Amino acid sequence: MSEFTEVLITAIESDDESRIHELLRDHPKLKTHTTEAFGRPVNLVSYAARMHKSLAVRSLLKAGCEVNDPDSNPFAFTTIEIMELLYSSGGVVERAAKGYHPIQAACEDLDTGKLKWLLDHGANPSNADHPLELVTHTYSRNENQNAMADLLISGGIESEDTPVMDMHRGRLDLIREKVRSRPSLITDRFDNLATDIYPVGGSWGGASLHRTSLLHACVEFGELEAVQLAVDLGADLDARGEPDGDGFGNQTPIFHAVTSFQNVSFPVLEWLISKGADLSATANLRVPPFWSDLDRGDVLMENVTPLGYALAYPNYHYRSEYREPTSPFQNVVDLLRSHGAAE
Repeated sequence: MSEFTEVLITAIESDDESRIHELLRDHPKLKTHTTEAFGRPVNLVSYAARMHKSLAVRSLLKAGCEVNDPDSNPFAFTTIEIMELLYSSGGVVERAAKGYHPIQAACEDLDTGKLKWLLDHGANPSNADHPLELVTHTYSRNENQNAMADLLISGGIESEDTPVMDMHRGRLDLIREKVRSRPSLITDRFDNLATDIYPVGGSWGGASLHRTSLLHACVEFGELEAVQLAVDLGADLDARGEPDGDGFGNQTPIFHAVTSFQNVSFPVLEWLISKGADLSATANLRVPPFWSDLDRGDVLMENVTPLGYALAYPNYHYRSEYREPTSPFQNVVDLLRSHGAAE
């Protein structure tokens, strides 16, 4: 049977609907075969779904292969077209299964279409591992972040009701309402952290978000309109973070702009400079290692200016095999120097 198993897997990977039909007709025992994907056993439907092979999924389901997989959820890491096929064939979106919850997969990809489809078809975001944190605090950065956070919160995920979270949702109206009702929110310090996957901040770029203001967080995530609103509402351009017991973490918001992940905060940096943010401010900052780079230990940076921070920041990629510094960003350095910033 092994030779036909190999042929079947090849047919699935080739999305060869007719060949799959022939093999399962002539060798029906193949229908219960499992293979491996992403380091775990999966059934044939899950495998085809993960490979984004819609014709193969259709053929497997038509032949009577099991749609629900005890070791994986075929609704994770696939396409909406295939999710529709699975659902119409009795696939259960929300159920116990090993591996990634489909909500997590959608959140890691920042795919609003998939997330909305999953929520509309019974997926429970509260059963996924840190979906909101995946959207707001990890390496993903694109224009879908706000919509993803808003969908999760509207879909019932538990979250803190702070202006920082409103910023992540892109809900400037809610920030405005909250601050008008309670003006101290503009100067309050928040943890602003997804502590389970982003322990003290800094590993993805920027600076630690521990005990920082709304403005610090808006700058970190490159949310220019939210930055402008916070300042309009009274935020201090040069507000300090609340330092830890060793005196680290007292940076002003501009420090978050000079080393932001993928340089997303460069437009914010330009705006802060145009409004007179202090380029001579010094701060003590702690840059922690990430989970794959623990041997590096904390990098302690003392009395650095924004330019000095940008030049010396150990902004490494998230996997140790990619330890190529991604800072300084030359346009950041050039901009700071053009405005007389000192190292």
